[in-house]
Amino acid sequence: MQRTTRRLDLTPEGMSYYESCRRILREIAAIEADFQSSSAQLRERLRVHMPAAIGRAVVLPTMQQFQSRHPEVDLMISLGDRLVDLIQAEFTRFSAS
Repeated sequence: MQRTTRRLDLTPEGMSYYESCRRILREIAAIEADFQSSSAQLRERLRVHMPAAIGRAVVLPTMQQFQSRHPEVDLMISLGDRLVDLIQAEFTRFSAS
């Protein structure tokens, strides 16, 4: 930055930095728009186990919004403060559909 008592201007390096940042932000916005307009819908069963306090405070209040945005997701939430054997409870099946 070049500063005088009456003005504040960018140096050539500052202007280059500013333009680079603007370009990056435009690219991020374009990428996000591509993902939001994508017709791909999430489909699958999602099983989640979490501590009850976190589930009640953070996750459950957002469930209606999530289900309206992703109606094809079969969501199964388990709340509890016990340790879960993820293999026995079949929490390990992943697919890339």
